[in-house]
Amino acid sequence: MKRFYIILTSFLLMILGGSVFAQTDNMTLAETTRQITKNCNSDYEKAYAIYNWVTDNITYDEDLAVEMLTNPLEEDVMDIDDNVLLTALDVILNPNKYKWEKFRRMIRKIINNNPQAVRRIQETKAFNDKQLKSGMDVFNNRLGICSSIAHLYQLMCEQAGIPCRIVTGVAKIELDEELSFYGDNFYGGHAWNCIFADGHEILVDATWGLLGEDAFDVDPEEMIFNHLPFKSVDQLISTPVNKEQFVMLPYEMPDRCISMGFQKYVKSLGRIKPDDINNLFVIQIDLMFEMYSKK
Repeated sequence: MKRFYIILTSFLLMILGGSVFAQTDNMTLAETTRQITKNCNSDYEKAYAIYNWVTDNITYDEDLAVEMLTNPLEEDVMDIDDNVLLTALDVILNPNKYKWEKFRRMIRKIINNNPQAVRRIQETKAFNDKQLKSGMDVFNNRLGICSSIAHLYQLMCEQAGIPCRIVTGVAKIELDEELSFYGDNFYGGHAWNCIFADGHEILVDATWGLLGEDAFDVDPEEMIFNHLPFKSVDQLISTPVNKEQFVMLPYEMPDRCISMGFQKYVKSLGRIKPDDINNLFVIQIDLMFEMYSKK
């Protein structure tokens, strides 16, 4: 539930009293990076020190997050035809009546034939692209969302000589029981990082690290349970997970997966049944891939 609030609603950073990084407030990004990595003996240690500084000193911008997560199609879809809303409700209540590929085509047709919806999607994409280049604003203001925080982490790693890229994709957020009337999870756009340190690639999510959780050097086979990159290569898994499998995976790796082995466990999930409401979430993720990953 904590992750749901940081992405959907609100979260204020817990500032650690007497932090070793408290003296960096008036420094430039380069000076700050040098200060916090000066006692590190490897790129791995430097990357971890930067991660700790970001998670200890940056506040999540709750207002901007809510603005970005507002459905860019909601008002426009409601203006098109009341039957669309009735159809969507019927899909949720009676999923066995629908052929999902037909429903997918219907949604795409609604979007593509509505200039307002297309414009709002383009604006959302442009807004997201801008945030992916706003790391300096986060450093200066100590405030950001996942995409701009990921850019700040990238800037600081590169300042320390550590190769780092931003990974964009979909995050799975586990919902509490009172919010799970339409499913166990929420799916939203997200951004994190992949660095190269000490001879191998490492996955880092500084935004989730704001919660005090361990989101540095996450095992790729654990990360994929709740992070699906737009580019399959960023999964860092030999046999990448597809969108349908991602929806079928639980929020966290279960003991059964550990005992079976990751690849065998994923195969054992099979396919989503034709009357399963999870088909709706696959469509949602598919549309997010189209919206955010296109150049």
